Amino acid sequence: MSSVFCRGCGQSIHAEALACPKCGAPQRAVAGARAQEHPTLAVISCVIAGITLLVVLGEDLDDRDTAVGSIMLALASGVCGAISLQLKKPGHILAVIGTVASAIFLLAGIGSLR
Repeated sequence: MSSVFCRGCGQSIHAEALACPKCGAPQRAVAGARAQEHPTLAVISCVIAGITLLVVLGEDLDDRDTAVGSIMLALASGVCGAISLQLKKPGHILAVIGTVASAIFLLAGIGSLR
């Protein structure tokens, strides 16, 4: 039987114990807790940026309503990407792609307003 010392109280406990029987302190970090998170905000940012790309390429941006709509979509994409990056959520590359694309489409939308 191998033993280790408790991280909380220093008591000698079994090496495979999940918690100390004396003080109740957890002995192992929860494995995979971070791996269970999904890059939801980053994916949403990229999807909205893709929709904005379709609007910018498929519609005439001379129409004020279309330009304002593309600006609003670009802002939503940028906000989702920025929040994902700020909270250090998984999917950093997707968040960066969504944020950069939204900035480009935001400039395109603003440039089309007269």
